[in-house]
Amino acid sequence: MLISFLILGTTFSLRIWISVVPVIVGMILACYGDVENITIWSLTILISGCFASGLKIVMTKVLLSGSHRYHPFDLLQKVTPLCAIQLTPVILYLEYSGLRVDDSVNLSQWMVVFATGIMAFSLNIANFFTNRVVSPLTLTVAGNLKQVLTILLSIFIFSTKITPLNGIGIFVTILGGADYNRFFQKQKVLNEKL
Repeated sequence: MLISFLILGTTFSLRIWISVVPVIVGMILACYGDVENITIWSLTILISGCFASGLKIVMTKVLLSGSHRYHPFDLLQKVTPLCAIQLTPVILYLEYSGLRVDDSVNLSQWMVVFATGIMAFSLNIANFFTNRVVSPLTLTVAGNLKQVLTILLSIFIFSTKITPLNGIGIFVTILGGADYNRFFQKQKVLNEKL
């Protein structure tokens, strides 16, 4: 919300804040305890990642629906080489040893990398098309609900253990997302009547 305010000049009513705060608090509770030994460095990386994610969503909105009006495929074509340049050193440093082909070819790991790339590409396309028609805040709320769905799926598929506090966080996030959606549906109906 802060990045949207700073870049787009978007202001939010108290009613929107009332809907979004439970999503934020719920996500904090849903993820609480996942990291046992948090350090200043890891916290800095986490906050930087959150800031970068918010900046990406807002800037994508500007480029897809502002005066530039790029098509999602055009924007992806411009962004992908930059992402590849930024990520290649990280991949070579952190991941290459696990994927390196030495005496035995580890085809299954390379297939996982390829499938992950296809899924990431599909996610970016869906994200760009969605970002053209909804606000950055709506996309962020939906992203948080997607994270809750991921947690729920990991509980059912992998029998991931969660604490009661995590369960409360999941519940609060879902309620906040539902309230946010209900509010915007009412706003949409009111705008159509005008």
